[in-house]
Amino acid sequence: MTSTPSGSKEKQKTPEGLGIPTNWCVHAINQPTEESLAVLDLPFETIPKEKDTVPAAFTARVRHLVRGQSIAVVIDSKEVNKKAPFTGYYACFKGALLTLSNVYGV
Repeated sequence: MTSTPSGSKEKQKTPEGLGIPTNWCVHAINQPTEESLAVLDLPFETIPKEKDTVPAAFTARVRHLVRGQSIAVVIDSKEVNKKAPFTGYYACFKGALLTLSNVYGV
């Protein structure tokens, strides 16, 4: 008996309107637009950490910032100061401050 993985002989299908392949083996996806991310809604509530409680060993390239605190980020080889809009953990990615949260231990 031979088994063939589902969808391996078919043309790659994508969920309607997302452009994301259904095959988990495919590593390339389209980068989402700001408009598509603006309507993103989590199915659970997450609250940013008001206190810096995560040990430094687990926060490589992540900073806990207090609301209004500035951090230098590099945009097009230029250093620019950005202010945290609220207190929580942040990482810099392509010149943007990304808010991070630990939800259910993940």
